Amino acid sequence: MTDSSSGRKAGDSPGGLTTRQRELLEPYAADPRAAERAAAGEVDPRAQFPVLAVAVVVLLVTFFLPHSGEVKGIDVLFNTRTAQDFLTTVPERVYAWLAFGAGCLLTVGTLVSRSAVVAWVNWALAGVGWWYGIFAIWMRQSRPPTEPGVGPSYGLIIGVIALFVIFATMFTVILQRTSFQRALAALRREDADKDGESQARQQVLRAGLPERDMSA
Repeated sequence: MTDSSSGRKAGDSPGGLTTRQRELLEPYAADPRAAERAAAGEVDPRAQFPVLAVAVVVLLVTFFLPHSGEVKGIDVLFNTRTAQDFLTTVPERVYAWLAFGAGCLLTVGTLVSRSAVVAWVNWALAGVGWWYGIFAIWMRQSRPPTEPGVGPSYGLIIGVIALFVIFATMFTVILQRTSFQRALAALRREDADKDGESQARQQVLRAGLPERDMSA
């Protein structure tokens, strides 16, 4: 019998490891350090998958929308003749590269690999790309009237918003603990409860009292 609210089955000790958590940790019973490394190296983006998937699709679509006047996002990405004729700036090209590389490719890579390293790189580059997007909008708005081209179009603005959504959502993915990490934390608590000295230290920490010498 399973308690749907906590995922516990009959026979699970209250406050201890659930059956599911024991199953997750079983392959690492002989090597706790391997469990620590595995826990540190993964993320669980399943809860954020819908938001990230929609943001990636929207970001991809913006490359085929007007970036500025006649210039489309794909023109900026590949620095085509159209982009050159309308004097596309370096920050605009950097934004386009980071939006495609970090916003699209790395986000898909994070969802597929669930690697913490990929997630951190994804988050950092998406943040840099978002900043360059804001800079690109500002530069488009402050162009001299003698230069060809117009201000930012809706494709650029929507793309910057989508990239910010990816940046913010990826941060929650990084901060969120996975099921395996929660199982490992429960195992640490269970091991600590078996040791008298550890129990005494926990009581001291909970009470907020200065720690005394346990050997006295």
